[in-house]
Amino acid sequence: MTLFFLQIDSNSLFSIAQSLLNSCNMLIALLNNSIGRLYMKGFITELHTFPPIPIIQRYLSGEKWILEMNETYNKGSFRNRYHLSGPQGLTPLSIPLKKGKNNQQPIAEVEISYDEDWPRRHSKTIQSCYGKSPFFEEYFTDLKSLFFKDVQYLKEFNISALKLVLAFLGIQEWPQLSTCYLSKIDYEKTGIVDCRDFYRPKTIDQLPIKNCLYNQVFEPANGFISNLSVLDIIFCLGPEARLKLVREG
Repeated sequence: MTLFFLQIDSNSLFSIAQSLLNSCNMLIALLNNSIGRLYMKGFITELHTFPPIPIIQRYLSGEKWILEMNETYNKGSFRNRYHLSGPQGLTPLSIPLKKGKNNQQPIAEVEISYDEDWPRRHSKTIQSCYGKSPFFEEYFTDLKSLFFKDVQYLKEFNISALKLVLAFLGIQEWPQLSTCYLSKIDYEKTGIVDCRDFYRPKTIDQLPIKNCLYNQVFEPANGFISNLSVLDIIFCLGPEARLKLVREG
């Protein structure tokens, strides 16, 4: 009888073991996430443009996420802004809105302005920020396509942006949408934490938030920048971004 032996070097064995360990960790994290949703109440936020990492991190921790669909627009928020990390450090981007009294206007009526070519500017900025990131080629085409769809309303654009982000992260469960506007007191009665206008560009770094640490493209030059748009960790970690957010949530 002839015996056949499969020769595998130590590096290959280590690589296989590491891959199996990562898969097991992902399954455990997802199981904990599903169990957590059965017991945790949740939080409500406004609809953001490419949300900051802490919000996605919170959602993946097991909390139910409610998106406010019936509010009025407030200036100086992440409703039409998002932060990236670029060659010069923090790189803020904003989607211009049609002139008029946008503040306190129903969010469903707020229109995007195309008087300036912001889709091209945003695309070029993202390319400058993440062109050398490990997963730029995997995600940039779909992102650029979204910018050039000429979406009329900010609410519609933000919904499409969030769907794209969740797809990048492999998240199939869509957050709950509010059906009417409720006050902070009304939500607290049901155990929902009111986080509307809690995460804001000027104050987000002052919040007691646990930072999700990972290697950023320009970290050697600028240091680590916290609380960026979730796009940053997606470009830097790719498929591993979700697991990293779950682990540090």
